Amino acid sequence: MQDALRIHLKEDCLVRFSKISSAFLQLVFATEPSETALTARFALTFYVGHYNMVMGALNLIVAYVLAKVESGKDQEVLVEVKKIPGVRNVALTYGMYDLHVEVSFETMEALDNFVFDEIRRVAGIRETMTLIVPKVM
Repeated sequence: MQDALRIHLKEDCLVRFSKISSAFLQLVFATEPSETALTARFALTFYVGHYNMVMGALNLIVAYVLAKVESGKDQEVLVEVKKIPGVRNVALTYGMYDLHVEVSFETMEALDNFVFDEIRRVAGIRETMTLIVPKVM
């Protein structure tokens, strides 16, 4: 029962964080052009501080996983990766890597399982690079 409550509290906290982030982004784009830079700086400072506080309080390990994808399989790989538990955001990118995946887990073992047993087994992924995030500034 305690584990279920703990998981619920973490999910609730992440949902609240997401809503706060969205509200600040709306604020940035709703301001007058002369105020936009100042508002954006304030919003970003708040966002980063809140992000660090939430992730630290939850003791989550955050990482970015970059992946090279077989030509022509970008969309189907994106859809499959989004289904994997622990994935927070997925973006298609230009450059050396085709996919940017933001993940969060409670333990390094869970991150290892994600990398070795989940994402690398998705059809169409050729190579990955994992970047563990110690802090967001």
